[in-house]
Amino acid sequence: MPRLVLPLAIAALLLAAIAPAQAQDKSTPLPTPLGLRGFNLGATLDEIRRQKFPDQTVDDVRLICTGDKLSDEARMNFGPDNDLGKIGVKRCSFYSTANDKVREIQLNVGGKDSTVRFLITPKSADPAISERLFQIVVRTESAHFDDLEAAYVARYGQPVTHSRSNNRYRIWESRHATLVMIDEPPTLDITYLDTKLERIVGALEKKAANPGADKL
Repeated sequence: MPRLVLPLAIAALLLAAIAPAQAQDKSTPLPTPLGLRGFNLGATLDEIRRQKFPDQTVDDVRLICTGDKLSDEARMNFGPDNDLGKIGVKRCSFYSTANDKVREIQLNVGGKDSTVRFLITPKSADPAISERLFQIVVRTESAHFDDLEAAYVARYGQPVTHSRSNNRYRIWESRHATLVMIDEPPTLDITYLDTKLERIVGALEKKAANPGADKL
């Protein structure tokens, strides 16, 4: 399973597209906190672990995160060169462990089976930002784009930014959160971001990539 983390292409897209939207004071009435199926951005890792898997299933489903006992088998650990891993970010997903086999379980998102990953901030002395959900990444098939777009528009209104090119994208944005759909066939990624926590993680990544720069 490929790494489900916000790609650089989406990050660049946000910088290019959201800034003009902010300048025009266009925003989407996204709820605070923004969440998916009851998993809200800003929640602590402990809170997420205590929540039950929201879909009916015969499997014994558990959340497995980076550093957990089964994280190697579940491929939740980052590689040694991964910037997020270096700063202590954790990623989590739902798995069945029936018959001693670790198998990722998909979540129903807008009526479509989807792989969902949660990204958790590093541990910190500040409890307000320590081990909190800052990003949710949903991965499904491009064929579901139109249906899911209609579902998001029905819930959150029209996006502030959109494109109808081959790689279609939609962006809903408020002061506290951003929701991005980006279609790169055959894959559709939908990313939920907590604005404040995303910036903190980005600053930690930058600092880790340039050690000593803050001492100049």
